[in-house]
Amino acid sequence: MKPFFSNKGCGIPRFVGIEDVTINQGIGIDLTEGIHAYDGNGNEIPYTTTPDSIDMCDVGEHTVIYHANAEGRKLTPWFCSTLRGLVGGLLCGKITLRKERTVTIEQIDPPRIEGLSTIKIAPNVGFDPSEGVTAIDGNENEIGFTYYNIEDAIVESESIKYETVGEHVITYEAVDNCGNKTVLSRTVLVGERGVACRTKACGSFTSCSEEAVVCEARLCTDYIASEKNAVACGSSACNCYVAYEETATTCGSITCNCYVACNN
Repeated sequence: MKPFFSNKGCGIPRFVGIEDVTINQGIGIDLTEGIHAYDGNGNEIPYTTTPDSIDMCDVGEHTVIYHANAEGRKLTPWFCSTLRGLVGGLLCGKITLRKERTVTIEQIDPPRIEGLSTIKIAPNVGFDPSEGVTAIDGNENEIGFTYYNIEDAIVESESIKYETVGEHVITYEAVDNCGNKTVLSRTVLVGERGVACRTKACGSFTSCSEEAVVCEARLCTDYIASEKNAVACGSSACNCYVAYEETATTCGSITCNCYVACNN
């Protein structure tokens, strides 16, 4: 759209739409978007910028200079020859337009990695370390991530499994397009089959917190009554037979003491 003043009035060439702007690191900007240059007769003319682009990872203030060569309003030769100085140049001659703009790039937070809860699993049971895990950059965009430090695991296609009972650690890393990096660790608890539950009260057999028992058969994950004398360990039955006592605590919907022996 041609500005009103360029068709009526003094006809001075000028830029329209140049304003300072602040954006987050990693978000691109088109330095020409919404910016126009007009000559003294209201015609849109080309222009250039210095620089022609900005590194959107470079935090701080950046100065952009806009240049255009323009002519003033076309008047009669007599009128132009009569005018002198700046006014004559603006109305009759060629001038160089120059205007500065400040683009400020602000530092964003490093990525965050979500879904790294502790994994509790039995030996030789495969799982996908990436399942349920998401990495988000500082501009709230989902980005990729990697995991490593699995030398003690057996890798099978898209899953891994552990043979060794105990605590294992997987390292996760996410890097955004500006190099901001986050590294976090995740614990994998691998339990042992065929061992009785020891230590304190059974609790509800729903987690392996300090107050609950670590059932080394498959850890204490989601114990559900499946038969009168057996419970399901995790997602598959491991035929855990439960000893009964009058003073025992409740495991799921059945009564047991603190010894749960698992076969298989």
